Amino acid sequence: MGIFGSAAAFGGGLGVALGGVIAEHFGWRSVFVLYGIGGIAMVPLVLAVPEAPRSLKEGEDESARDALKDLLRDVRLLMIWVAATFTFGAGMAYTAWVPSFLVREHGFEVRQAGFVFGLAVVVGGVAGSVLGGLAADRAARRRFAGQLDVSAVAALIAAPCVLASILTSWAPAYIALAILTPIAVFAFFPAVQTTLVEIVPPHRHGLAYAVNILFLGGIGAAFGPYIIGAISDATHSLRFAVGMTAVGIALGGVLIALAGRVVRAKTPRPAS
Repeated sequence: MGIFGSAAAFGGGLGVALGGVIAEHFGWRSVFVLYGIGGIAMVPLVLAVPEAPRSLKEGEDESARDALKDLLRDVRLLMIWVAATFTFGAGMAYTAWVPSFLVREHGFEVRQAGFVFGLAVVVGGVAGSVLGGLAADRAARRRFAGQLDVSAVAALIAAPCVLASILTSWAPAYIALAILTPIAVFAFFPAVQTTLVEIVPPHRHGLAYAVNILFLGGIGAAFGPYIIGAISDATHSLRFAVGMTAVGIALGGVLIALAGRVVRAKTPRPAS
């Protein structure tokens, strides 16, 4: 999961960096057109990935509706998904608005802002995903659902880093914080993914991950940047609005720590 997450960090950071160059030379609309064409070009590659053969196991013939109801009634999963939604939404909002923040508050050109922040996301995001995965593995060996402790610590480190990164005006300090913040944010997620595998029956993994993506990508990624934009318009301060992402990340950290307690309390485990 850490390596998988690092691919998203690498692609996301590279996209921001290249997007700044494309926008400066060809206009910002061309970024969406070119990236959309690139996404369509990936479709044949995705369809070429073969489905692994699987035999029907107990419970796999249940209806998707019944399985979905059970998943959404599981307080353990709901707590994990709500916590991750806050963190992912705030993290996506931070990523979406920081380039504009650099242009407006620090006088960067669009190309410079995209390159600096994109490179920071590539370096920090890849490192954070891999380190978060390694730390989650070690924590899980110490106690059940211990990997969620890693997520909580990562979020509570990321929140003050976000605040410090928007308050500092010293370029070297900002660059260091710009790398450290994605490390902490991306370290949050591998542990969440692996916990789902441990508490959801194997025949429901596909549906559970689909709901996971719905919460994080469909709700968090959709509303996070929008809310920060609305706060910026209401307060006339992009600095204040971006700073509010630290609140969302910190709230996600507290909730995921509580989720770890609930998972350990409500998950039956065989005697050692």
